[in-house]
Amino acid sequence: MRATLLLADSAQMTASGTINATGLGWTRISNPVPPIALVLFVEVPWNQAGDVHAFRVELVDADGHAVSVQNPDGSLTTVGGDGQFKASLEPGAPPGTPASSAASLSMSALSLTPGRYEWRLIINGRAHRDWTAAFTVH
Repeated sequence: MRATLLLADSAQMTASGTINATGLGWTRISNPVPPIALVLFVEVPWNQAGDVHAFRVELVDADGHAVSVQNPDGSLTTVGGDGQFKASLEPGAPPGTPASSAASLSMSALSLTPGRYEWRLIINGRAHRDWTAAFTVH
C-alpha cells in the first residue's frame, strides 16, 4: 500500500473523485494556525480493490506525542480525524493495476506552540514513516 499526505490551505472533493486544492505543499505556517486541509492519495494492491479500509490522521509534536486541545468542559481531545475509504479501479484497468482513492479533510484553526509538528496517517491500524506531512509553526 502506498499513501501520500499533503498540506493545503483548502481542498474539496469533486463529483468525479478528484481534488481541487489551493495553497498546496506548504511546510511553514504562523500561529495561530488557520483552518487547513489535508489531502490524501492512497493506492492499494489490485486484490484489495473495493475493500473498505479504515484510516486515521493524528497530529503529533516534535517528540512524537499526540497534540491535544482543551474542550469547553475542560477535557482534552487529541487533534485528528478518522474515516473510511474504498479504493477503486479505473474501468478497463489491466490486471495488477493498483486501486486508488483520494480524500480531503478540513481541519479547524489551532493555537500551537512554535515548533515542529507532523500529521501522521494510519491505515487499518498500520502507520508508515512515509505517510506523514511535517510542518513548522513560527
